[in-house]
Amino acid sequence: MPKVLCVPSNAVSKDTGPHELIQLVKTVPEWIERAEAEQDESYLQVIPYIVIRTRWLDPNTGKYLYLRYKRSKTSGEGRLREKISMGIGGHVEYKDKVTIGNVLRTCGERELKEELVSDTEIIVDWENPLSVVNDKTTAVDRVHIGLVVMAYVDNSKTLAVYPGEENVSDVDFYPLAKHKYKAGEENGNYEVWAQRLLSSGVLDSELIPTLVETSIRALLSRAPLAIETQNEVTKDGAHHILYKVTKTAHPVPEVSFFSMKTTKGSNEVTVMPLSRGQVTDLFGEDAIEAIILGRIVVS
Repeated sequence: MPKVLCVPSNAVSKDTGPHELIQLVKTVPEWIERAEAEQDESYLQVIPYIVIRTRWLDPNTGKYLYLRYKRSKTSGEGRLREKISMGIGGHVEYKDKVTIGNVLRTCGERELKEELVSDTEIIVDWENPLSVVNDKTTAVDRVHIGLVVMAYVDNSKTLAVYPGEENVSDVDFYPLAKHKYKAGEENGNYEVWAQRLLSSGVLDSELIPTLVETSIRALLSRAPLAIETQNEVTKDGAHHILYKVTKTAHPVPEVSFFSMKTTKGSNEVTVMPLSRGQVTDLFGEDAIEAIILGRIVVS
């Protein structure tokens, strides 16, 4: 039985957030035989729990769709067999320890490759972990803690995601409201962690870093950013949203502008930097005049 990553239970509280959990993994990791850890409530086995959502709104429902799947009768964790799950993940094994700083990511990426097959890339937002699932309802919950991370799958063409191993079956995508309805309708057949995520509201779209934010952060590096919506306009069949982006860590804050462009009848979304001239062309002089603090960075 392999050793798995744990943290001391007494180092975790009900208020422990995702970044605090990551810090515990870096500072007080314990590698314990899994069979022993399953029976010892003084430790919590740390599980990356990757929730997969479509990158674009579904044209049929107008909503984002979230993955669910059924754990098989032969699933490794017997207490979760035939339960509905909304997260891909598993135990962090010693082989995942490339460095302790990225051990959760290494494990999560490995589990994704093992459990799912996708025709399009699944992008995991490791930089913005969403929440922690720390529940004491069942015996299995009392020895595990989950780091919830969002991932996005491209559904601009065909949404095709399949089971990658026999432990996974019945892969499907539903809007959040349908997940909530089914979690009640199916008499608790959703596993406890999925139920907690659905009832907490943490998966509601306004709490998840948007595609725009993720794209802008990728373009501007990992510097601390403040992203604000400034204006909206529709021209020539395309809708544009203007974002003011401030690099807050600079002594003199740097301000730049980005636009998200969507075209009617298409799932395509374009996020791009704008020069000062492009801002005024699209949104008018007032868009620039409203920006007082900082200097304009012309892309």
